[in-house]
Amino acid sequence: MKCNMYYTYNINIDYVTGRLALLSSELQILYGLLCCERMFPNFCQFSKEASWKSPEALRAYLDIIWKYIEGKKPEKITSLTLDNLMELAPDTEDNAKFQSVLTSAALDAVSGPFELLKAIAETNDFVTSVANTIEISFDSVEMYVSSYYRTNENNPSTPLKINKSLTTYIDNPLVDIRSCPTDDPWSIITINHPIVHRELTLLLTTLNEIESGKNLSYMKLKYQNNKYGSLCYWNQNHGSFEYR
Repeated sequence: MKCNMYYTYNINIDYVTGRLALLSSELQILYGLLCCERMFPNFCQFSKEASWKSPEALRAYLDIIWKYIEGKKPEKITSLTLDNLMELAPDTEDNAKFQSVLTSAALDAVSGPFELLKAIAETNDFVTSVANTIEISFDSVEMYVSSYYRTNENNPSTPLKINKSLTTYIDNPLVDIRSCPTDDPWSIITINHPIVHRELTLLLTTLNEIESGKNLSYMKLKYQNNKYGSLCYWNQNHGSFEYR
């Protein structure tokens, strides 16, 4: 049976780890934390939709990581700390309880800080843990777009229809693009989708900002006070960022 040719794309881990290796451990963790800050509003929205755990509980764990980066002495990170953090994550297999399209994104918003706190607790291999966090950040966006459009493919009101047969190359070294013969175009989310494109762009520009020596206070203000998560889109009709 003949297969169509589509394109897969993933984070270029070799490229990411190569650049991370040149940064201090604090800046490595900072990069991962800024990815987590972009995922945090997604958890807030899920919490609101599903009447789930308090976003303030997750914020407390992000603040522990900020303390580490700022050179303050955070409380000791134990296995109980990590277990309590993961208690905030919804069970993505419990479809009866969690029907929100943001369920996986909420899990990702918890998994990112978990990776970083575990690395800080063990004080080793920050590069791998941060790279994992970056992948979680990207996969969170990709999974959301995929699940949303799978659910709403035949809905005429669905915005930003995906071109399922063509992927436009984006000039971003963070991306590893490969051709892939497949019969399921929905297994591939095109790289030129606006939300996916924006996430990849932010991943690169954030790393560039850190390497350029941007002031930590500036970075914290810019990312921590951003109430629009990585899954928001710009609604031109309403003139605002919204979740679908």
